[in-house]
Amino acid sequence: MMALFGNSNPVEDLDWTEFYNFQVLLPFLGPEKIYLQDIPYPRTVDIKVEGCWFRIWLSEDGIIQMIENFGGLEHNKSIVLQRLDQFAVGKSAKEFVQFMADNHVPLSDDNPLTSAILDQEKYQYLKKELFNCVMYRIIERGKERIGPRRDYLFANEFGCDKSIPITYGIDLSDPNLEQLLRIYLSDGGSLDLVCYLNYFRRTSKHQVLESTTVRKLLHFFPDLESYIKAEDEKKSRIESGESPEQAEIKLQKVISYFRKS
Repeated sequence: MMALFGNSNPVEDLDWTEFYNFQVLLPFLGPEKIYLQDIPYPRTVDIKVEGCWFRIWLSEDGIIQMIENFGGLEHNKSIVLQRLDQFAVGKSAKEFVQFMADNHVPLSDDNPLTSAILDQEKYQYLKKELFNCVMYRIIERGKERIGPRRDYLFANEFGCDKSIPITYGIDLSDPNLEQLLRIYLSDGGSLDLVCYLNYFRRTSKHQVLESTTVRKLLHFFPDLESYIKAEDEKKSRIESGESPEQAEIKLQKVISYFRKS
């Protein structure tokens, strides 16, 4: 930062989002960074449909940008194929495959577009499960006080499952448990999430743990019990015909009150 701005630029005036974000930190990692980077779709794929050859141009995230025909279309009278570029440009690769199936022009199972989709799904599954493993290890290393909070921060930053630190991080002796539950609920957490109590106090990995739900946990905290009432009221308003947007506005008012408390 000194090299970029010199001595005259006060640290307080800097936009820290320019320095502390995923894209900035990623290059400093070792070989493991390959697991954190999304693999792009191929720039082009060639497919054969009913004797016609098409070249599909894709964006990195799999959106169809252009379709070219380079053979066979002049002998095919299918309206779908004749106007394929009009129908498909702007759709995702998965939407395109489904569109073709819905119009009774299915692609072969071994076509390169479907293969690219499957490669993406496998990678996203691997990435998700890798992050889950990291989250379990964060909880394990941080123990009952620090573990769940560090884990929640990680989940928030990397877009992971925020229920994991709540499911495995509930320790009834934690003096800051109420605060953790407040944050989880304010982020839209489920009252019916099943939690394992005192996970860190088990005597062996085979020990059967007592389980409960977030809804039942709130009974330990009188200030949070009103959240249950607000959630139930929201549900009843929706069932009685009130729009979800109106019910959500009222619930957010309650959540804002919790955050100020």
